[in-house]
Amino acid sequence: MTARLPRSTILKWALGGVVFGLAFPAIGAILAGGGVVDAHRSQPVLYVVDLAPLVLGLAGAVIGVRTARLELYGSDAEALADRRLIDLEAANRRLVDLLDTRAEYVGRIVEELRVPVAVLVGLVQRLPAPSDAAGDDALQVLDAEVHRLGRVVDDLWVSAQEQSSDLPVNPKRFELSSLVREVHGALRPHVDVEASVDLSPVPVFADPKCVTQIARNLIVNADLHGGQHVSIRTLIQDGEGVFEVRDDGEPLSPEQRVSIFEPYARSGGASRHRGIGLGLTVARRLAQRMGGNLTYDHFGGWAIFKVRLPMAPAAHDRERIQRFADDPQLSAPTKSTWRHAS
Repeated sequence: MTARLPRSTILKWALGGVVFGLAFPAIGAILAGGGVVDAHRSQPVLYVVDLAPLVLGLAGAVIGVRTARLELYGSDAEALADRRLIDLEAANRRLVDLLDTRAEYVGRIVEELRVPVAVLVGLVQRLPAPSDAAGDDALQVLDAEVHRLGRVVDDLWVSAQEQSSDLPVNPKRFELSSLVREVHGALRPHVDVEASVDLSPVPVFADPKCVTQIARNLIVNADLHGGQHVSIRTLIQDGEGVFEVRDDGEPLSPEQRVSIFEPYARSGGASRHRGIGLGLTVARRLAQRMGGNLTYDHFGGWAIFKVRLPMAPAAHDRERIQRFADDPQLSAPTKSTWRHAS
């Protein structure tokens, strides 16, 4: 849009300048009377002096026209910016609606896939052992791919549920080392790297299903994207239950350290398998939903993925919690939380 000043505004400033420029010589002539003509005849330079106010008036008129035009440009630019802002807000709303629709659509698809994939995993495990080596190799490949498909479906389901704020978490007391040992044993036929295991007893208060998925994702991540040596351990650290998966792979760049837990992010280095980039995202979100966290660090030649989980209260702590929960002066939500923890 081109800003244009009305002709009346331009004429107003121009006439104002002319009047200003002619007013001073006219007033001087009136006051001096006829002596002015004689003075101008004897000294022609006075004509130039008389024209100076006229020039100044015309210059002022030009400046006024330019100023008014700039103000008009400014108002047009402000109106254009307002329209662009309204358009951007509308586009943002459409994008949010589109993302919500996509998340809902993906959630429905994954929900429909979970049961058939679980059935498929069960059926593969019940297949009779082949009679020859080729059949045995084919069955192992089929079993590995079916389990990988199950992991992908589970990660997609958690991601979709988390985006809709409908991810169920049911914490309870259990032994972390026993669960990690079970997950590692189940994954051993499907991973290439043999991991060293150091599992100390760690009672935690968390959701066993969520922790199972976290452990599975971290072990598979180390196998697919880590180094040649993997170490798994559980321990108590700073009053929290800790589960670590280490590998001797190359350290991540500062940019990768920031993006590695983002959805669909992949490291730029060499990898035995690309994946869909949800394993670490899902693992961290599950840990955070249970009051813990998942972090990455590289120290002493090891890439360390560390999961922190709330510790289960000891027996004397459970008795104290129960006494507080029975206090009639406490609110109902507080009582429910303490009874759940005890």
